[in-house]
Amino acid sequence: MAHQEGPATFVAEDGMYPGRCPQCGTFRPLNDFSMLAPMIECQTCHSSAAPASFVEQARSEACLAKPFPGIELSGDQTDWTIRIPPAAGWRVSMLWLFPLVFTFRWMMEDQGSVGNERMWLLNLALAAVATMRTAFQTWGHYSLTVRNQEATLFRGIGSVGWNRNFNWAQLRRVVLRAKLAGRHTKQALEIEADRKVTFGKMLPDEQLVYLAILLVAKHRAAEAEISSSRTAGLQ
Repeated sequence: MAHQEGPATFVAEDGMYPGRCPQCGTFRPLNDFSMLAPMIECQTCHSSAAPASFVEQARSEACLAKPFPGIELSGDQTDWTIRIPPAAGWRVSMLWLFPLVFTFRWMMEDQGSVGNERMWLLNLALAAVATMRTAFQTWGHYSLTVRNQEATLFRGIGSVGWNRNFNWAQLRRVVLRAKLAGRHTKQALEIEADRKVTFGKMLPDEQLVYLAILLVAKHRAAEAEISSSRTAGLQ
């Protein structure tokens, strides 16, 4: 099995700066401040620090000392699973049902023209997509499982969904990247290993940054263990 020499790194796209107050630890969303500003004031504790200090604190593994609400981590140092539910609660998810209600209402009306039939089909397709997204936001989850240096990323509801596999040993970078989602831009994590895997468009900025740091920390710990085993084998 090919092995990636050296630990993985956490990279944010140009212009995307996750920040965390060096004093109180309050998270600042991506693009919420300018790196050109001489000082930034925390809106929580009102202390001031340079932008670089906010970024450095956000990328520090010190944030892993406190578990992130909703993220479940199980297993040991080498074989483990992270389970992440979508951020939106059921009240937010229910908003995606409005297109479905609109479509059913449209179906109950007398729509005889070809144009109206096309509009009905379009709304039906949008309602189907909205319903699937509603179901995922309400009952679904992401999970990342590592077993014997092989990783599996899952997205779905229960055991129904899709899997993407990649070689955990060959992890190079975890990139915080902007992805186009319809008319809006959403942040997502891109895992660069023997292949690129992207996930997390439905997760908030703070959760994405936490996950990126957690994945890099897990990979570095695995690298340290491998290095220690090699050293012990030479003695």
